Amino acid sequence: MRTESSSDPSQALQRRTRNGCHTCKKRRKRCDERQPTCGGCARLGLTCAYVMNIRWGTTREAFDIATMPQTGLGAASSPNDELHDLLRSIGVTLRLHRLIDSTLDREGRAILLKFLCYGYRLLASNFATNDVWLTTHFPMCEHSKACLLSLLAFQAAVDPVYNDVFDQYYDQALTQFTKEACKPGGIREGSLFFAGLFMCTISLSRLMPYTNHLNAIIAMATPEADVNGPLTSDSLEFLSLLGHLDLPTHTINRMTPQNHIWYSYCKDQQGIHTTSGLPYSLIDLLSSVHIPGIEVALVSWNVPNGVPVQQCLWKATRFAGTLSAYHVQRLQQSNDTSATPPSAMIVPEVLVANILTLVQQCVVAIPIESASFKQTLIYPLVMAASQRPCLDGASKSFICQTISQLASERSHFLYRGILRVIRGFWQGEDVTIEATARRLNIELCLL
Repeated sequence: MRTESSSDPSQALQRRTRNGCHTCKKRRKRCDERQPTCGGCARLGLTCAYVMNIRWGTTREAFDIATMPQTGLGAASSPNDELHDLLRSIGVTLRLHRLIDSTLDREGRAILLKFLCYGYRLLASNFATNDVWLTTHFPMCEHSKACLLSLLAFQAAVDPVYNDVFDQYYDQALTQFTKEACKPGGIREGSLFFAGLFMCTISLSRLMPYTNHLNAIIAMATPEADVNGPLTSDSLEFLSLLGHLDLPTHTINRMTPQNHIWYSYCKDQQGIHTTSGLPYSLIDLLSSVHIPGIEVALVSWNVPNGVPVQQCLWKATRFAGTLSAYHVQRLQQSNDTSATPPSAMIVPEVLVANILTLVQQCVVAIPIESASFKQTLIYPLVMAASQRPCLDGASKSFICQTISQLASERSHFLYRGILRVIRGFWQGEDVTIEATARRLNIELCLL
């Protein structure tokens, strides 16, 4: 006797599938292939993620790709090659040696050598005195050509010598990254996410929109975090990097939706965040500026133990975060009269005065060998600049001079954009500094 087939979605799981969602593949379960949400994920309340056709815009003018350094036409290393000696000294694998030799021409090898000698030290506040990155992270390039090419694009972005060829290396890295990211298959290599972080860093350092790259990486990374349950230490470290880039306080005129990655995945860690040099407890508060009353928590935050100049920097960031929260609460109240107004104890004039005093102390006291920590001052300076009624001529001059000094130490396009937005805000009639950035079509990163 023939039996009618059941309409229960679970019955569809009795056959094998090659096109199931990423979540079911991760759980080693069969998938009924329903889209946008399969039956298995719907029943368990999981995030259903199919292979994504991710699109990145280069935000650059088109140019003749034939003028670019071509992969596969590399210059083989010789025993007298300085890059060859460095690679041997840090113990890279034969596979990575071959990838470098087959991918990079003479100019590419020179750029990679510069990156491995000093360029990577710009990536985080503690790399200036610690070269462990060369043996812990650089070897990841052996699994991804996009990862290797992104290192070259980063060095070309921050080194004035390579201004004329930056577009070529950026486009080459972006093309390879998109190719690898959109490749169908199972779980992606960590080196691909690593390359994605570099694409974000390159874009923000050149004053190009970067949150489109960031959101694409987050879209690839968070389904795995949701499925895996408790995060491993490596997963938490990576999500913390994403969460740091995603902080709502540190982007002006964000052009893509906010993800709140730190708030959702990374809170309640202990100690100091390596990349930013800020205490985890302070970043927790910065990630929560959308929560009513958080401005009071920021003012009341207990500064951890540290050297005096560290504490000055943390306090300046704390007061800047208070201004950010104050702005968010006022904006929410203007859109919804029932929203909680910002605390009456928050006085912008006092916060700005405290920020400028603390920044001045930091600039003078930070030793040359720890100069990279000064880059964290960008956020407090811009938040002080955003309070136009609280500033006199001397304060404005100090803000611009300090940002110019930081720019001279990094040669970043980013700082020129920051100064352009600040001066445009002061000289114009925009109500907020965000409105000025929007008018100038600039997505401004304050990291």
